[in-house]
Amino acid sequence: MAQDVNICIIGGSIAGSAAAATFVREGYAVALIEREAAFRDKARGEGIHPWGVDEAEDLGLLDVIRTGGAHPLPTWLTYVDREPLEPLLMAEHSARGQVEQGSSHPSLQETMLDHAREYGTVIHRPATLVDIAPGPNGLTVNFERGESTQTLVAGIVLGADGTLSKSRSLFGIATNRNRLHHWFAGVLIDGFGGDPDSAHSSLVTGGRFFILPQGNGRARAYLALMPSRIAPIRADRSGRALLELIAGYLPDGMLAGARVAGPQGIFSNADIWPATRVADRFAVVGDAAGTNDPSIGHGISLALRDVRELRDAVRVHGLTERALEQYAACRAQYYGTLREYARWMGELWLEEGTDADERRARFRTARETDPDAGGFNTITTLGPRNLIADDAARARFFGDSV
Repeated sequence: MAQDVNICIIGGSIAGSAAAATFVREGYAVALIEREAAFRDKARGEGIHPWGVDEAEDLGLLDVIRTGGAHPLPTWLTYVDREPLEPLLMAEHSARGQVEQGSSHPSLQETMLDHAREYGTVIHRPATLVDIAPGPNGLTVNFERGESTQTLVAGIVLGADGTLSKSRSLFGIATNRNRLHHWFAGVLIDGFGGDPDSAHSSLVTGGRFFILPQGNGRARAYLALMPSRIAPIRADRSGRALLELIAGYLPDGMLAGARVAGPQGIFSNADIWPATRVADRFAVVGDAAGTNDPSIGHGISLALRDVRELRDAVRVHGLTERALEQYAACRAQYYGTLREYARWMGELWLEEGTDADERRARFRTARETDPDAGGFNTITTLGPRNLIADDAARARFFGDSV
């Protein structure tokens, strides 16, 4: 059986759609299989950090993100005793003058998938992956669509089907998981009364929250909390308890008119990643290649970098195993950095007690003479680059002696 396409992508969310559009533009025939008939709000991370916007620009997807409703947030406001500190101007700290973006995840997913379709990706939706089998001319992909089972043959398959990737499991790839350190909750709100062009954040007892406006009074509120503090939020599934908690750390009235506009989600912070990111003519991208602690907000940016790294490897080596392996090696490095950095941030800002207070004091003192901590204090704007999160980097970040 001859190949039907050069690349079959399993999963049509942001990583899958970005990969589809990118490789069609590179001249490859691409098919995409997406399980959901319509993307739904699931209280997922929706912030795109400035370094992720850079990645989108490199992929030619910046206008697509804007069309998908990305809302620029030029300033970041941090509150102490219900008053804002000096605003952080994101453009001044990013590589290309980019800023944080607040975006509706389902809107961005649909826009990205439409873009991939417009460029010539063959979309099978809704469709459910059945199996993937090796053959002499590629990988045979069987999937169900409606009442029928359909088959296509692809030179390579990309798994972009999320944290619990079925495509990855079909290749017998084991999964690693960090221990739970904290919980991360999120809820969509309407009627937000704060500055619509700023991100908002504050420490709370045993946690930290963020509010990312999306425009027209809509925003996503996120709350990271230690396990000992999460019970009241978990008990009130309406999301009102979450809003009441964070309202106590913001200026009076900022959430007075806010109302819940979507389901509350509560997730473990634990990173989940595969033992390997490649198999025979197969690779994973996006969450399927490893999910980072959602309370750090790198998910979309990470997915876009995956696609760019894979594209660059294919440009050098063609659509070959060598290209997949080069991408996987790069992914292991920058994801490892983000995974370790997320652990540092949880220890720094969420933990309670004398040791935690002293750790924060050392961190703040160190930033007076070493503002970027060797690059680790600018990851939100500049990304992980080629940073290595070793013991020396950790000591420098926390202001400890090596």
